[in-house]
Amino acid sequence: EHEKRILKKLADKSQKCILQLKTQLEEAKAALKIDGGTQVKLDTLESKVTELTELNREKDERIGYLEKHKITKQLLETFKQLKADKSRFEREATVYKDRVEELEQQLTSTKSHRQGLRERKDPNHDGNSEEVDKLKDDLQQSNIKLRKYVKHCDLLKQEKESIEDA
Repeated sequence: EHEKRILKKLADKSQKCILQLKTQLEEAKAALKIDGGTQVKLDTLESKVTELTELNREKDERIGYLEKHKITKQLLETFKQLKADKSRFEREATVYKDRVEELEQQLTSTKSHRQGLRERKDPNHDGNSEEVDKLKDDLQQSNIKLRKYVKHCDLLKQEKESIEDA
């Protein structure tokens, strides 16, 4: 953005110089009609006008290139937010996995402890498996969200690369 403003100022200055040199050229041409000895001055002015016109054209090309390839602050903020979300989802998934493993270990240790005893089939005593099922469901939901996030990140990456290639 700063470079664009600087280039814009340079463009304005070069336009003023071009107009000024064109005016001088016209004056010199008029003076040439009056005085035949100013041909050298006229040629010098014409070469300066040509040089400044070329410089102005290059500046316009540079501005066009910068406009095509700029990454906005909003896009950068979106990338940062996506990275933060990804980290958060990964941490949540790790926590859920650890919790599932812990509950599965508790469940297996409880079953092995009671192996010699006859267990009653009472739905009121089945709280651990419900909690494990809930945690597994939460883990599955987190994995789904994480996969969607990864797909979204890939899409944004491809979009960024296509912008950079253009």
